[in-house]
Amino acid sequence: MQDEVSRIPPELLNSLSGRLDSLRVARYLYIDTKQVAMITGSTEQLIRDEPDSPSVQEPLRKVALIIAGLLELTGGDKRSVLIWLKALHPVLDDEAPLNLMMSGNINEVVDLVDDLLTGAPA
Repeated sequence: MQDEVSRIPPELLNSLSGRLDSLRVARYLYIDTKQVAMITGSTEQLIRDEPDSPSVQEPLRKVALIIAGLLELTGGDKRSVLIWLKALHPVLDDEAPLNLMMSGNINEVVDLVDDLLTGAPA
């Protein structure tokens, strides 16, 4: 995804560390710490104790890029982003993107959003 860092919504970042914050991502997506832990391959304890831990930055970066791409596609409509993430998607074998993200298949969602952004066939 092009120009990745500048597209990340600032509300996902810890203003002190400048890193992505698990709790802010959870609030943005209306999910709980257990679900964020599943997405990041981390523990709920770490998510609560150190939400901007360096160990969760890579998976959180992917989540942030998915969000940023969907915001771009929807004209900045957060509600549409949330609906898209939670709705069953035919290209994803009728699985909800958020469910795929929690089951360790976040790259499939990243690829789909990237395809949508570039106009590539899904």
